[in-house]
Amino acid sequence: MARGTKRRLESEQKQKIVNVNRDDTQPVDESVFTDSQSTNFTKPFGRLVGIRRGISNIDLVEGQFVCGRGSDDAPINYTFSTMCNDNGLYRFISKIQFSIVRDFESKKSVLHDHSRNGTLVNQDMVGKGNFKELQNGDLISIGIPSLIVFVYEDVDDRQYPDDLTRKYHVTSHSLGKGGFGNVLLGYKKSDRSVVRIFPK
Repeated sequence: MARGTKRRLESEQKQKIVNVNRDDTQPVDESVFTDSQSTNFTKPFGRLVGIRRGISNIDLVEGQFVCGRGSDDAPINYTFSTMCNDNGLYRFISKIQFSIVRDFESKKSVLHDHSRNGTLVNQDMVGKGNFKELQNGDLISIGIPSLIVFVYEDVDDRQYPDDLTRKYHVTSHSLGKGGFGNVLLGYKKSDRSVVRIFPK
């Protein structure tokens, strides 16, 4: 008989069988469970598409969303802690970098800058204590224009064909005008590489 088989047989013989009756279990609280009809899944109003490696995509559902480094005295919804090894970016991030507030009646989203080094929308500085209304495809950068972290996508705004948006994140940042019209900055969804987009 092989060694492994002998050990397995010995361990199986050592196991005890324990009988359990109803008195040994805890009662189930039925109020904790809900049926599928009463479960309410909220549809996101927008999405922050992570552009830099290590930054995830975020569905925006709540009326207020806060980003930053975070701390005990500065609670946030999303922390950039995964970026702590990226000194080029992490040194610009404040405890509370920015918040996005949604007005569900007017369907407008507004970015409020709370940072020391600044938050930029489409490479324009918002500035601490100031705010900027977000549009579909806006670029959000931290500290300097080249440190793009997110593209804001409004779920209700469908200005581009599905064939295009299935493969690419289209921004509202214009790279200039060409023979085909306005050229926009875009990102491939598969690998987040930069592309030029010629919307029709």
